[in-house]
Amino acid sequence: MKRMIAVLLLLVVFAYSAQAQDDAQMNSGEYLEEVDTSPEILGGISELSKHIKYPKEAAKEGVQGTVFVKAWVNEDGAIDNLDVENSGDVDERLQKSALEAVHQVDFKPGIHAGKAVKCIVVVPVKYRLQ
Repeated sequence: MKRMIAVLLLLVVFAYSAQAQDDAQMNSGEYLEEVDTSPEILGGISELSKHIKYPKEAAKEGVQGTVFVKAWVNEDGAIDNLDVENSGDVDERLQKSALEAVHQVDFKPGIHAGKAVKCIVVVPVKYRLQ
């Protein structure tokens, strides 16, 4: 059986220029799209890796891909909302797993003009079988 490893590809958690979300519960206009210092996952890649689970059935089927998780991070570093962004044809099981993993971590807030601010970041999570 192939050895399963969920590999996190977190090139850089970066401020993301995103379109406003038409969600009554989330007003993206309150969140900056560009900041001086992007939010960072507390504990870094290793912390997020602890929470990533490769869905067993997807692994058995040889499903792989990269999921881009968009996170609305508030000025305290807490996640206010999550969504999958531009993940194309990536399997829904991987998308769900990535959302669950990112939901379990905390962030150091983004900084703009010397203050912690609400902003949007994208976290790429790569699933690959080895």
